[in-house]
Formats: sequence, C-alpha cells, structure tokens
Amino acid sequence: MGERSKVIIDVRDRVQYEKEHIPGSKSIPLDELSDKLSELDRKSDIQIVCNHGGQRSEKALHYLKKAHFRNVEIIEGGIYEWSKTNHTNRCTNENN
Repeated sequence: MGERSKVIIDVRDRVQYEKEHIPGSKSIPLDELSDKLSELDRKSDIQIVCNHGGQRSEKALHYLKKAHFRNVEIIEGGIYEWSKTNHTNRCTNENN
C-alpha cells in the first residue's frame, strides 16, 4: 500500500494568503471550497489552516467531512502559530 499524499489547504482570503502562507499550501478561500472539491483527492491527508485555527477552519473541516473526506484535520493555532515557529521559512508572493 502506498503512502497517502498530504495537502495543506489555506482557507483564508487571497490577500491574507499572499501576505504569508505555508510553503506548498493550496489557497482555497472558504467561500470557494464547494466549487473546488473536484480538485481534491478524498484519499489525501488534508490539513486546514486559517489565521488562528478558528471558525473558518472548523467550517471547512465540517464541510469536507460532510463531503466524505475522512482524513482531515485543522492546523492548531493557524498561520499565527505556524509563523511563530517557522519565521525563517516564511513565504510571500509565491504563486500557488
């Protein structure tokens, strides 16, 4: 059996994403998630990130689980916590 692919979905708006994001993450703002489901593999391990791991992440998590994505989790603390521990790896203005 092969290893599942891993995907980080950033559900913040595009301006926030362009300001700072996790390298390799995919920008899918929460209000576009329903239109982008076909771009996601249901077998992937999906991590969701927003500013603080709050309301947007929770909404995205529930929406994906309702759409039969099973391997979904929230990055606790969101981009805020990630940037505190990964400040040397910040990525800006990258086209993803």
